[in-house]
This record gives sequence, structure tokens and C-alpha cells, in this order.
Amino acid sequence: MASQNALLSMDFESQDQSVNTTRLLRVAIALGFHCFQDEKNNWRIQPGESVDDWYLQQEGERWLLIVNQVPQILLRIAEALAFLQRQTTDDSSDNRSARDS
Repeated sequence: MASQNALLSMDFESQDQSVNTTRLLRVAIALGFHCFQDEKNNWRIQPGESVDDWYLQQEGERWLLIVNQVPQILLRIAEALAFLQRQTTDDSSDNRSARDS
């Protein structure tokens, strides 16, 4: 799985910005995240339809991670992809832990 993630990351880095944004949004939707454009036509990716604890906001060629309404870090597209994949992995392990209890 790690090598597959590395290949995905390299593939994202080699494409132009508009292609990368489209592909990141498709992956986010496939992973179950809610994607939409804000009033400035910047994309946002968040866990649900309402703002939860965090969301990613497009800032030019990067994605700003905002946690509890506080900007945290600017991510490249490959880093944003890895972050989203990690969120789904963490959620599924949390669900397994709750079931196993």
C-alpha cells in the first residue's frame, strides 16, 4: 500500500495544476469526502456537509488545512492526498476498535 501511495503522489506532482485539482477532488469524493466551491470559487474538501473539526481549502496551487477554524499548514497536492487517505484509514481503525470493545 505504501508503494502505491508513493506512486500516486509522484503522479500528482508531475501533472499541471488544473489536472491535479480535478484528480484530487475525484479521489476525495471516492473516499467519501464532501467537495464544493466557496464564494471565491476555491475548492473545499471536508468530512461532511457541515464544517466539522477540519477542512482543506484550496489556496492557489496548495491546500490549506484548517482545524477548528484555525489555519494550520499549506499542503502540496500529494500531501493533501496523503492527509485524506490517512483520515479514512484512521476512521476505519477507530471503527474497528469500537466494534472490538
